[in-house]
Amino acid sequence: KERRRETETRIRHTNENLARVNDVRDELAKQLGHLQRQAKAAEKYQELKNEERRLEAESLTIRWRTLNQARAQQQQIVVERETAVEAALADVRRVEAAQTELRAQQTHALDAFNVRQSEFYAKSAEVSRLEQTQQHNEDRRRALETEQTRAHFSLEETTRLHQEDLGKQAGLAHEIATLTPQEATLTAAEAEAAEGLRRIEQAAEEWQVEWDRYHRQQAETGRLEHAEQVRLELLQAGFADAQRRAERLAGEQSQLHADNLEQVIAALEGDLSAQELAYDALLGEQQTLRSTLQSTRLAQEAQAQTLHGLRSELQQKIGQESSLSALQKAALGRDRAALNDWLEGNGLAQMDLLAGSLRIDQGWELAVEVALKLPLSTLCEERLVERLASISRGDLPVARLGGLERSQGQVSAPVDAAARPAMPPRLLDKVHCPWPLEPLLAGVYTADDLPRALAARALLFAHESVVTPEGLWLGPNWVQVPGRETLEAGVLARQRDLDAVSKHIATQRAEVADAQNTFEAQQQAVSAAEHQERVVTQSIQTAFSTRAQAKNQLEMRLAERTRVQSRLQTIANEAMQLAEQAAQSESTLTGLRASVATLRQQLSELARTAEVLNGERRNVQAALETARGSWRTAREARHALALKLEGLRSTHSSLALALGRNARLVQELEARCADLAKVLLAAISPQADLAVQLNAALSQRLALEESLKGSREELEASESALRATDEQHVLAGREVTRRAQLLEQVRLEERALLVRSQELEERLTQQGQEVAQVLTQLTEDATEEKWRERLENLATRVSRLGPINLAAIDEFAQLSERKTYLDNQCADLTQALATLEDAMHKIDKETRTRFKETFDKVNTGLQGLFPVLFGGGHAYLELTGDDLLATGVTVMARPPGKRNSTIHLLSGGEKALTALAFVFSLFELNPAPFCLLDEVDAPLDDANVVRLTDMLKTMSERVQFLFVTHNKITMEIAQQLIGVTMQEAGVSRLVAVNMEEAVALAAIA
Repeated sequence: KERRRETETRIRHTNENLARVNDVRDELAKQLGHLQRQAKAAEKYQELKNEERRLEAESLTIRWRTLNQARAQQQQIVVERETAVEAALADVRRVEAAQTELRAQQTHALDAFNVRQSEFYAKSAEVSRLEQTQQHNEDRRRALETEQTRAHFSLEETTRLHQEDLGKQAGLAHEIATLTPQEATLTAAEAEAAEGLRRIEQAAEEWQVEWDRYHRQQAETGRLEHAEQVRLELLQAGFADAQRRAERLAGEQSQLHADNLEQVIAALEGDLSAQELAYDALLGEQQTLRSTLQSTRLAQEAQAQTLHGLRSELQQKIGQESSLSALQKAALGRDRAALNDWLEGNGLAQMDLLAGSLRIDQGWELAVEVALKLPLSTLCEERLVERLASISRGDLPVARLGGLERSQGQVSAPVDAAARPAMPPRLLDKVHCPWPLEPLLAGVYTADDLPRALAARALLFAHESVVTPEGLWLGPNWVQVPGRETLEAGVLARQRDLDAVSKHIATQRAEVADAQNTFEAQQQAVSAAEHQERVVTQSIQTAFSTRAQAKNQLEMRLAERTRVQSRLQTIANEAMQLAEQAAQSESTLTGLRASVATLRQQLSELARTAEVLNGERRNVQAALETARGSWRTAREARHALALKLEGLRSTHSSLALALGRNARLVQELEARCADLAKVLLAAISPQADLAVQLNAALSQRLALEESLKGSREELEASESALRATDEQHVLAGREVTRRAQLLEQVRLEERALLVRSQELEERLTQQGQEVAQVLTQLTEDATEEKWRERLENLATRVSRLGPINLAAIDEFAQLSERKTYLDNQCADLTQALATLEDAMHKIDKETRTRFKETFDKVNTGLQGLFPVLFGGGHAYLELTGDDLLATGVTVMARPPGKRNSTIHLLSGGEKALTALAFVFSLFELNPAPFCLLDEVDAPLDDANVVRLTDMLKTMSERVQFLFVTHNKITMEIAQQLIGVTMQEAGVSRLVAVNMEEAVALAAIA
């Protein structure tokens, strides 16, 4: 059954997996078609992007070429500044040479001073050593005198103890010699008492053998008489029970009817049909919900792709904004950490820049950059001019810094328009700025091209000029032609592009938010559909359970109808068996009554024999007690004397060891006193020599101290001359630092150009290009403006493609692999499903066969063992249903003389015997080498215990029984008896019992 349930579970899981795989396959087929179209668009997009990257690389290379030319000019200035720094360094080296000579003199004076100081410290150390040695010798002398006094005291004490131990040893030897003869006398008396006790115990054992023989004969006769009496009573009770049982069977037969079951079965069949219709309707609703859920998921995936495209475009614009912002900061100098720190330190970091405040008409950005009299990095703030003019400019990290505030002076009055009707528009009219630009752009006019500019030049005053959109700036007698790009070139155009990108990013963020909201709404719709589908699935499971319950109830009623019909047939057979048993019981009763009378007469004769044996037992017990008392008295006297002698001998041995130790200790202490006297004499003798050496060393130390003072004065003079030279070195070093700062400033400007060139090279490297390779592909007339136009055309072609899913190519390949995998998985699941169904059919067939064989064998064993345990009656097994895979088993038991209709009418002993009969029938089917029975006879009376023990003795020929019991009748059949006792609280112990000896001792007591 377990294998079948496991197989059914696996089949159900396989079907579910197969359905899920088919659903996923259908969805993947639709997605593959959609992704194939997206993949083609993505390939076209990648081609255009590759062309765009190539043009960007060439544009960057053109810009790099311009920067490289400017850097070459800066390198020439660096060489000039380096020459000036080298001249200043020569002056520093001259001063350093003088310092070296003075340091040599200082070193010589310092060495002489160190030598004098070392000699002085050495002599001081020698004086200290002599003083410490003199004090150490005095301390050692006092310690030796103390130790010598202690050694003499220990010698005297050890000698006294040695004499006392010699006296104790002589007394113990005398006492041991006195007690030794008494020990031999007591040992002989103990042996004589033990021999008398052995003779009395042998007589008691002979009586015990005779008593055991009598007890076995009396127990066997009593057991036979009790068993025959029990059998007689059981047969009488069984005869009466058979009559009562026949009456109960007749009453039960009259009560059994099958009409009501037919009505109940018909009603259950109607309910089952209605529930199956409801179940089919729920399955249809589930299919509809799954179709709706699939379409909702497809819409959600389409919205997810749209959201992905919007996010990708937004990220591109954000990256473009970051690049433009970085270039703008570099052009305005705000990427320099030194300048930012300087502005922060002077409270100018938060001010607006002129480049961020300008709004210029389309196409005139370059003209404004050319004509402005201040750099685009100019700071804009109220009352700024005086503040900047008063700030210290020595630490300004840039070449110049501009400031712009509200106008405080008068701007020149405009020329009368009527007097100059042919003048072109002013450049100031094409600029929109919150700050006044009239002082900066006054007198600057505009012309759309060079011919118009040349025509307007004849009308200009001396302070006026005209400028074209290309940056060509003309005056009455001068012209400025734009050449290579400066650091601020393209700043205003880039600012316009940066503002446009920022606006576009804000718009796209709103579009992404709207798409995100739509996606979340669709996601909620999918969740709601999934929830509804789960609710319907749960309803289907509930309907399936209800239908299964109704089907089970119908099957139970059908099985009950079959059981009632079978029961009527069984009652008829049982009534016939009761009539036959009644006839057999009458003849058996007569023989049992005669056997019981004979056994009772034998028990009377054995009682007279027991009186004679009891008299002999009292005489034997009295003699045994007397002999045991004599033996105990002799043994205790001998044992006490032996203990006393052992103690005396042990004390004598300990004193001998102590005497040896004390003798050795006396010798050691005498030698120690002699050694201490010699060492004390040697410690006193060197004190006089040490005093003479100490006086000589003190005189030498005074002379060395005077020499050390002269060396110190010479060293201080050398150090004073060296300090004066150090001041000259500091002044020369400051000049070197000033010129180095000028050099570093030029190098920084050159390095800034190098950094911009390296940035362009890195950007080219990131795109997989090299500058040298791209330069070979460019012509000399290649300009960045032409390449910018080509990039704009490419951007237009890319925008026409619409939203592109760049991951469509990889996703298409991945989904194709997954589709192939799912096809293989579907085939494997179909094959596994067929294999599992075949296995389940084989399991069902094998289960039915084995279950039927086992049921028949156990039923036969129960029918044979039940009458043996009950002394009659019968029992058998019944199946509760026709299907052997789902049927139950009912034990039908009828003890002799009973007509029970339920197990609750049986007594506790009858239930126990019925259970034992069923267990032993199972045991006979598959016997084991041993069987453990734990107090199974507890609810049985003596008659039932006798029948149970007879069966156990019969079965014990092939099975070993381990029986836990408190019943005396059960203990009598045991071949080996083991008891559990508790002499101490909480401590159990096993005790093996000899049954014959236990009976004999109980009789004696």
